[in-house]
Amino acid sequence: MGQIRGASQKDASQAAGRPVVAAAGAGNVGYAGAPVSRLGRLRENYRAQVRTSHNAKLNEFDAHVAYFVPSETGNHGASNRADTKNGVPDWLQTSANWAWRLILLAASIWLLGHLVSRLRMVFVALFIGLVLASVLRPLRKFFDKHMKRGLAVLCTMATAVLVVGGLLAYVITSVAHGWDNVAAQFSTGMGKLIDLLNGPPLRLTIPHEHVNNAVEAGTKWLSGHSGDAAHRVIGTAGTVAEAAATIALSIFLCIFFLASGRQMWHWVLSQFPKRVQHKLSIAFGTGFVTFAGYARGVVIIALTDGIMAAILLSALRIPLAIPLAVLVFIGAFIPMIGAPAAMLIAGIVALATEGPIKALIVIVGVALIGQIEAHLLQPFLMGHQVQLHPVIIALAVATGTVLAGIWGAVLSVPLVAVVWRIYQKLGPNAPELVPATPQAPAVN
Repeated sequence: MGQIRGASQKDASQAAGRPVVAAAGAGNVGYAGAPVSRLGRLRENYRAQVRTSHNAKLNEFDAHVAYFVPSETGNHGASNRADTKNGVPDWLQTSANWAWRLILLAASIWLLGHLVSRLRMVFVALFIGLVLASVLRPLRKFFDKHMKRGLAVLCTMATAVLVVGGLLAYVITSVAHGWDNVAAQFSTGMGKLIDLLNGPPLRLTIPHEHVNNAVEAGTKWLSGHSGDAAHRVIGTAGTVAEAAATIALSIFLCIFFLASGRQMWHWVLSQFPKRVQHKLSIAFGTGFVTFAGYARGVVIIALTDGIMAAILLSALRIPLAIPLAVLVFIGAFIPMIGAPAAMLIAGIVALATEGPIKALIVIVGVALIGQIEAHLLQPFLMGHQVQLHPVIIALAVATGTVLAGIWGAVLSVPLVAVVWRIYQKLGPNAPELVPATPQAPAVN
């Protein structure tokens, strides 16, 4: 009986595809009833486990295929049920998830813009201080080689004050001495311009009396509204005081940035958790290098534009050549539109004082200076720091002008450039960061 029972158990195990493990006292037999050792039984059990795992993986693969490929009977119920959750399609859930994230981002940007507008003086002073520190840093490094840091910062600031003060004094003096002559030349030039428009080939027939009447009407309006103008000047006294405070704060910040910028950054970095200090250090270092390169590049380009404009206007003997060149220098801080707008003013002055021929030469010179700036100076000085398409620059300037006026136009491009470079450094497509001890960027 024991042998018959053992044989029936063996046949059932073979039919089920399982290894035969003999009971105690019944003999050691395998699939075919051959005697096996203990090692053989372990091997048969392992093969059975592998076969079972393989079958489970095949079943899982078949389930995935059945999810993506509809059955021949056209039963899509399981797929449709998988595409919905609580009766809401997946595409609607994805859209809703992106929608609230975009709303949160827009609200954060709006709050940041509101905070900046309320603290405009502080942010403008911080921006000017960083620009001055970036521009004066090479000069301070030169003085560092010959004296201590305190004396080096003092000599740097003294040199900057002498250069800027001397330039302003020269501009004010030239405007004060040449204003009467320019006014007379402007009046004569306007008469010549009217004669030119009245003559061939235009023949517009503009009477001189109309122009004189318009000038007299403007004079009367100014005299009649002098009281309102005085009230407005008094009302803008607060704005003048705010401007003076902004300049003073920016100089104060510039001095400390030059003297102890690295120590200041170490202190700020130490206030954050250690797990984020490395990324913060990389972000700040990238942003500072980009901003410093942009600031130095803009100043060099503005100086070059101003010098070329001064040479052009002086060679053509245009009145107030140096003040107009300074206006070009200031306008160069507004990308794409600042310098051309300033040179357009110079063209109008040339047209009214020297005639259309010299005005045309000034306009051609404006175009030539713009080409030199766009194709030579900007790629060479700011090619690595500001890798932005001209369309992005134009949109940034327009958006900044609409949101914050002239300061928005000045701040928009460096802000976009800094954000873009940080995104390239820390974004999803950035190279993997190697964990290291956070180091402060070279801010001094």
